[in-house]
Amino acid sequence: MHVGLRDCRPTSENDLFGVMAGLVPAIYVFVTEGPIRKTWIPATSAGMTACLGPQQTAQGPMAETVSATQEMQVAQVRAILLRSPILTTVFDRWAKIDLPDCWVAAGVLAQTVWNDAFELPLGYGISDVDLVYFDADDLSEDAEAQHSRRIRELFSDLPVWIDVKNEARAHLWYQAKFGFAIRPYISTEDAITTFPTTATAIGLQQEKNQLRLFAPYGLTDLLGSIVRANKKQITRPIYEAKLARWLALWPRLQVVPWDSEPQ
Repeated sequence: MHVGLRDCRPTSENDLFGVMAGLVPAIYVFVTEGPIRKTWIPATSAGMTACLGPQQTAQGPMAETVSATQEMQVAQVRAILLRSPILTTVFDRWAKIDLPDCWVAAGVLAQTVWNDAFELPLGYGISDVDLVYFDADDLSEDAEAQHSRRIRELFSDLPVWIDVKNEARAHLWYQAKFGFAIRPYISTEDAITTFPTTATAIGLQQEKNQLRLFAPYGLTDLLGSIVRANKKQITRPIYEAKLARWLALWPRLQVVPWDSEPQ
């Protein structure tokens, strides 16, 4: 299935994904450390719109098409995530979250898929839900804290911590926590591309009663229970600390050592 192509360079930082209005399939370009091309897949049979990173072959990048394998991966991930009591509760109340450019991201999504793969209860090992949003108009810590309190109250019946972060202000605290400075992000999706592993660099949001899946490094590692460092931003100690925590809970994960991947 061929996807119609168009160059969707943002006219402003806040308009980066405005080109996706109506959820039309497109190729867009945004520049952080060079152009990154991603394909939005209507995936109507899967009931989800997805954005997957370009896949590599021995001959180089694949043609700009949506493969049957990608469609199947999107459908498989959707089916798993929508069996999660945690995630279905979050999306049942999505309108009440009311945060700009908001996504459920990272661990809760990947760990739900791992639990399915290892035949564990879908909520096993999940201690928190990451809700990431982008509000460049209010970078105050107080505003983020107010949203956090409101949303934790909204989900006070869930047995997990709700972690709410404004990715527009991440550069203000990142060095104090991790020891090195980062550039400001330009969107929540931009932030997700820097998450520590290829499998956890993933986001899911609801828009107009349709789910949108953002997986800039594809879904193959996630569905294969493969942990691979995403070296776009993190350091080796960050990666190995996460590995230690995850392997204690999911010892059957297939780990790609830090040194096995190019910088």
